[in-house]
Amino acid sequence: MAQQAMICEPITPAKLLGFEVEIDPAAGQAHCLPEVYDRHINRHNALQGGIAATLLDVVAGVTASLAHDPQGLTPVSAVSLIINYVGPGRAGPIRAVGTRREGRV
Repeated sequence: MAQQAMICEPITPAKLLGFEVEIDPAAGQAHCLPEVYDRHINRHNALQGGIAATLLDVVAGVTASLAHDPQGLTPVSAVSLIINYVGPGRAGPIRAVGTRREGRV
């Protein structure tokens, strides 16, 4: 089996959905700053839960990568992702933030 080249550019679900990811290595943070459009809204006029989970997964993964390199490109995988939804997301700008604290995201 041939050895695969390392991925140097992040290809993420956020990119697929058209969301930008900002990285602040000094603060140990990643931010996803999407504009929520009608295509992201479910039949209850709220942000679709799977898209919210994707945003959180992306910022958590990039933030975890910051423990290994300042660009946040080191591949990592979530073993578990538990989300408690406390209210609906609505159309318009939102922000998902991942913050690294003492070895944890």
